[in-house]
Amino acid sequence: MPLQVQLVNVQPPVPKKELLFEGRLSELHRLEEPFRAEGAKRLTGAQAALAAAGIRDRFEVVLDSALVGVEKPDPAIFRAALAALGVGPEDALYVGDLYDVDVVGARAAGMEAMLLVPDAAAAGPDCRRIESLVALADDLLIGGRS
Repeated sequence: MPLQVQLVNVQPPVPKKELLFEGRLSELHRLEEPFRAEGAKRLTGAQAALAAAGIRDRFEVVLDSALVGVEKPDPAIFRAALAALGVGPEDALYVGDLYDVDVVGARAAGMEAMLLVPDAAAAGPDCRRIESLVALADDLLIGGRS
């Protein structure tokens, strides 16, 4: 069953470098085979930003809200990503770093959502939370989601 994994738009206090680099890019490779990744950025130039980071080739579909005409948390952008991948919301997992934008929007589109946060054990919003791409890969590949 394919899953939808969103891995962009990381903002402080979790620096992008901490999550995407320093050996953690290999986690995208671990997820590449069994899962499909989608990026939805709220900024224009999403393709260029991912290419500059050296990870564009890890995303099958990249949606740019400036081109789609809606932005998160509007469920229409999540539905556009699902349609582009040919995946239903029941078969998707959306991972983002902003509760009000990512989790709320994904849930409104009928998707399961996970929040990427610096400390998943700390008190926080009512949703699944994960601390890193390493933990995400382990959760998905070792059985956190059936």
